[in-house]
Amino acid sequence: MTHHDIYSGTSNGQFIAPFSFKIDPMQQLVLIPFEKDPDTFYNQFEVQRSVLPDGTCKIAVIAYKLNGSAEVYYQKDYPLASQSSILNDPAFIEAKFDSASLTFSSSDLELSISFQDVHDRTIRIEISERDRQAKVPFTLLAPVGWISKKPLSLPVYYMYQMSLTRKKHSNIIITVGGRSHKPDVFFLPFDKSGNYFTRYSLDTFNVDINPCCNGLLQICEAGIRDNLKNGDLHYELNRNNGHPEIKKVTVKGERHFCTIDFSPSFPDLLTLKNDIFLTGDFCITSDTGAGIIKGTYKIENKQNETDIKLHPGLGWIPRESRLLLRLMFKLVKIFKDWPKSYSWDAKITLDENGSCFMDSNWNRII
Repeated sequence: MTHHDIYSGTSNGQFIAPFSFKIDPMQQLVLIPFEKDPDTFYNQFEVQRSVLPDGTCKIAVIAYKLNGSAEVYYQKDYPLASQSSILNDPAFIEAKFDSASLTFSSSDLELSISFQDVHDRTIRIEISERDRQAKVPFTLLAPVGWISKKPLSLPVYYMYQMSLTRKKHSNIIITVGGRSHKPDVFFLPFDKSGNYFTRYSLDTFNVDINPCCNGLLQICEAGIRDNLKNGDLHYELNRNNGHPEIKKVTVKGERHFCTIDFSPSFPDLLTLKNDIFLTGDFCITSDTGAGIIKGTYKIENKQNETDIKLHPGLGWIPRESRLLLRLMFKLVKIFKDWPKSYSWDAKITLDENGSCFMDSNWNRII
C-alpha cells in the first residue's frame, strides 16, 4: 500500500518529524511482590540500578502501595527518568541507604537493600540466588504502562535476560519495621522448577516514545539523502516523487536500539494537500526480535493544521517459542494488551513565518 497524489507542490528537501524518543539510563531491575502477605502500606518493591557516566552505580527503590500510589526512595544523584509519568501520585524521597548493592555473575545474584521509609521504619530486602547458569532467560515488554492513568509517553520498556527466582536455589528476605513478609510464588513451574514471583532483568532498555510536547517542532533538512542522522535519531527515508517520507526512525542506546517502521511511509507533512485524510500501519521493534508492538496511524490535513493519531491497537505480539511462556502471555493478557489502551494525538500548525508547532498528548482509551 502506498500514498499516491497526496502533495500539492514540490519538496525543498525538508520534512517534519513529529517523533521523539527518550532513553532511561536504568540498566537492571528487580521486582519483589508480596501481595499475598502485604505490609500496612506496601505490597511490592522494585529495585532499580543505574550506572552514571563515570561508572558510579546508584540504586532506587519503588515502594508500591496498597492504594495504587507509590513512594520512590533513591540515592543522591540517581538519574530519575520517567518514574513520575508512569507511577500514580508518586512521592520522591532522597534516602540514605544503609546498604544498597545489586551484583550478579553467570552463576549468582546478590541483592542487599536497607533504608528508612517515611514512617521511620527500616525496610530490608535481601535476595541471594545461586546456580543461575542452569536457567534460560527470556525477554519481556514490561507492562508498566498499565497502571498509568495520565501517561506522558508510551513506555516501551524491554526487560532482557529476564528470570524468575527459583525457590530451591534462592533465599529472599523482606522485612518492614521488623516484620517479615513472604514473597509471592509464581503459579506455574518454570525452568523445570518451582519459582517465586520475584523476577529480575539484568539488561533493561527503557524507551519513552513521543513524550508529550507543546512547543516548537524542528524541521529537518534531508536534501537528497535517504539516510539521515538528527541528534540521537536515525531516519530512513522513502522518496515519493521527490518528497522525503519517513520509512523508519531508530534510536540507539549503548546496548540496544528501538525502531518505528511505517507502512506506507509517513508522509511529508509540509506539502500535503488540503482536506486530505491518510491512514497506515506502524510497528515498534527492538534489536533482539523479542516481539513487536503494532498499530495504525491517521493523518488529517486542513489548511495549515495537521492532526495525527497513533494507536498501538494490536498491542504487543511476543515472539516466544517456549510453550510455557506462550501460555503465560495468553493467561496474563496484561502483558500483550496494555499498549492497546494508549492513543497519541498531535496537532501540528505552521505560522506565516514557516515555523512549526506541535501540541501532543497520550490518553488511555480503555
